[in-house]
Order: sequence, then structure tokens, then C-alpha cells
Amino acid sequence: MNLKPLSILTLAFGLALSTSTLSLSDDCHRHGGQAADAPAGSSQTYTTKGLVKEVNPGAKKITISHEAIPDLSWPPMTMGFVVESQTLLDNLKAGDKVRFDFQPQGDNYLIQDIEIVQ
Repeated sequence: MNLKPLSILTLAFGLALSTSTLSLSDDCHRHGGQAADAPAGSSQTYTTKGLVKEVNPGAKKITISHEAIPDLSWPPMTMGFVVESQTLLDNLKAGDKVRFDFQPQGDNYLIQDIEIVQ
């Protein structure tokens, strides 16, 4: 087989692109409806609404049943979040409707701001 240098480069680029696309697709869908991992080093902030299910100020954690988050390909679900500051949980209780901002951070999802809504 006699391939020109440009053909070899094109073939290598196409192979690399298809491999990375398959890897990204697998990552987005591998959890089957559960929260998928955000890209490493992601500092993207997401905003959504939900219903507080449980508040644990001592552990700086809150469980929220939230709306779908299309940017993460997440369906509506109930999941735990950690908070940046325990004071964010001071006036919250189960049953509160909230709007909140969070960022993926390692294996956790960190709430930076949360407010009660009507």
C-alpha cells in the first residue's frame, strides 16, 4: 500500500476523532439516567429548581428532587449535593421549593447558592 503523507495524516486524524467521539458518547450515557460525571476540570455552573427532601447541616449535605438538566443530559431525579457553606442550609427544610446553582467537583456536586422560591 503506497499512502502519501497527507493521506496518512488524514487517516490518523479521522481515527483519533472517531475514538474520542465514542468515548464522549459512552461517558454521557453510561449511567443510565443517573448523574453522569462532568468533564475533568469543569468549572461550569448549572442552575435548576427542585424540592428539598432532606437537610443535613452537620454534614453540609442536602438531598433535592430536581428538574431535568439538559446541559448535563440528566433527567429529573433525586440526589444528594454538598454545600459550599453550612449557612446556605440555615433556613431550609424538607418540602421547600428551591432554585440553586451548583458545580461538579470531583465525585460531588457543590451547591454555591440556593434560595427558596414559590
